[in-house]
Amino acid sequence: MTSFDNNEKDTIGNRLFICILGLIMISTALSASVTDSTKNNVTLGISAGLAQNTSFSADVFVESILPIHSHNFGMSFGYLHFKNTTDYSGVKDLEFSSHGLFTEGNYYFSDAFYGGLRFALNFNWVVGESQKKFDDVPDIDSPTFFTGIAGYMHLGYHQPIGKNIGIKLQGQIGLHNYKIAQGWLLVDNSSDDIRNAQFGIEKHAAFLYNLNVGFTYKF
Repeated sequence: MTSFDNNEKDTIGNRLFICILGLIMISTALSASVTDSTKNNVTLGISAGLAQNTSFSADVFVESILPIHSHNFGMSFGYLHFKNTTDYSGVKDLEFSSHGLFTEGNYYFSDAFYGGLRFALNFNWVVGESQKKFDDVPDIDSPTFFTGIAGYMHLGYHQPIGKNIGIKLQGQIGLHNYKIAQGWLLVDNSSDDIRNAQFGIEKHAAFLYNLNVGFTYKF
């Protein structure tokens, strides 16, 4: 398991806290600015679909709409889930389950069709069956937990099917950047190759995609 001295642990904890706090502050500030509009409406949504490796993905989100001239701008924040695989120390296809927080901006080209960008902070757990792949690997422990950040761009279609109910179809592509090591690795921004090698830290970047369909409720 990766070990750190007290100063490194404090630094890692502070970086993780800053990342989470920054994400919350950005989402709150942007949502607050939107809710100042008397024409604003707020939508609660849930969606699910297929992601990389034909795995299940899901979002739960709140979106606020701000009219800008003849178009609408949407600001969302919420929770996401997906699964993917990674490699570590020569061991292939380690499956992990990711749970994250995201903030998202959408520009509506029409009443229903939109495009946008998403930023996510992901918390990733390597599943037990994949951890067992290291049982016969000498002197190396399995990764168990790591964090990552992901950026997405997407296109979607949000169609009302009643006074307050809507159906939403969205396709995304993105890039997941993360570091992985033996045991737990919270946040590590070091670019020192010698230090990374000392602690067995590997850098990864993975292509992400998903196609989700869901329902929304407008308050």
